[in-house]
Amino acid sequence: MSDGPMSDGRTVRRTDKHLSAAGVAALLAGATCGRLGSVGADGWPYVVPLLYVYVDGEIWVHNTQARGHLRDNVDHEARVCFELDEAGAVFPYGRFECDTALAYRSVVAFGRIRVVEDAVRKAAFFDAFMAKYADPAWARPRAFYPRLDQVTVYAIAIERLSGKETPLPAPTQCWPALDRTKSPGARPGPEGRGGRAPPRRRGDDRRGAVALHASPEAGSRFQTAEVRMLEHGMIAPILALVGWTFVMWFWMYATRIPAMREAKVDMAELARTGAKLALPPTVSRVADNYNHLHEQPTIFYALALAAQAAGAADPLSIGLAWAYVAARVVHSCIQATANVIPLRFAAFAIGTLLLLALLVRTALRLA
Repeated sequence: MSDGPMSDGRTVRRTDKHLSAAGVAALLAGATCGRLGSVGADGWPYVVPLLYVYVDGEIWVHNTQARGHLRDNVDHEARVCFELDEAGAVFPYGRFECDTALAYRSVVAFGRIRVVEDAVRKAAFFDAFMAKYADPAWARPRAFYPRLDQVTVYAIAIERLSGKETPLPAPTQCWPALDRTKSPGARPGPEGRGGRAPPRRRGDDRRGAVALHASPEAGSRFQTAEVRMLEHGMIAPILALVGWTFVMWFWMYATRIPAMREAKVDMAELARTGAKLALPPTVSRVADNYNHLHEQPTIFYALALAAQAAGAADPLSIGLAWAYVAARVVHSCIQATANVIPLRFAAFAIGTLLLLALLVRTALRLA
């Protein structure tokens, strides 16, 4: 049943998870334990954990000489699969429970297994095996195996290898320093899924802990400002600046229409001659600022939406966005009232620097 050729291997779907050839070789050489998968005559798979050595491009394992499940499967079907992994730490990458991942490296090998009968090669396997697992300080005779005939040694000729990994991010790349949630628009309710309140955990009552809900009854009314800000991502500052633009629009017409009536402006004459509408500076400055809100802020809208769509809306980026909105509001108030040029320029310059910082931050998050 092992005569058929191996099909073309699928490529790793997540290319960012691909483990390099050097990483695969290092894990094969250094991992402690692997899992051998085989199939029996009844069609049922069988997986057993085994210590192993990786020698000359092959995986070697052993178990007892007595016939058992593994030996029956090997005699039935030589095609097997061998998996090994190295687990790291569990880490949070976003603000929700499902934004949790494991740092790891893993390798899956497909190949054909055979029983090694030659005593010299079996002894060479145990030499490599003890070199990998034994303590050099053990004072025992080396290369002496009096029960060599009581074990079965298997060798797996590898036909395909694939490896994946998730490196452990730096603390600055984990929640809460950085929010990389895959559900930026989700909002927690007062009860968990299925109508149950979220379970309490040890340490939830510690002073300073951020709680989503003060109690099941008050949870729908109480959320911290930080959680609300992170839930909305870049959308909230975008809407805030759009809302401020409409404030300036109302302010503009609230001052312009009375001024035009007082000056008895002939709209038909203006349309015919194309002359510029002459209004007092206190009126024209409001209109000028309304126009300014359709200039540089358009860059902000594009950048904020790009950060939101790409999942780069972390707490720092959101804070920069809100600071930019505040700078534009201050700029509007200065220009529309006293119009002190140095103060107005300072507000504009601060906003520009904030926009540049947001651009750099977003680019680094996407790199």
